[in-house]
Amino acid sequence: MASEYNKPFEERLSIWETKIKLAKANLELWFNNQTLWLAAQSVFTSPEAIEKYPDEYFIFEKLQRIWKRLHRLARDTPEVCSVLKFNFLI
Repeated sequence: MASEYNKPFEERLSIWETKIKLAKANLELWFNNQTLWLAAQSVFTSPEAIEKYPDEYFIFEKLQRIWKRLHRLARDTPEVCSVLKFNFLI
């Protein structure tokens, strides 16, 4: 932000730059986790896995509820910066 025209807005621009960088980092994590989650979901939803690993399945189900709640929150909150500011995302 080296432009002379930025001077009056420097503080606000810095805040927005930080928000955008945080949003980018969180979205990258979200996309990576989505890929991993889909793989884990296919493993833990098979009947054999449920029988063989009941404790792990219980943990998976708990995380599944959190994951779905997070997706509903994102769906219902159209402003990306509003969603990504929640502490439980980090």
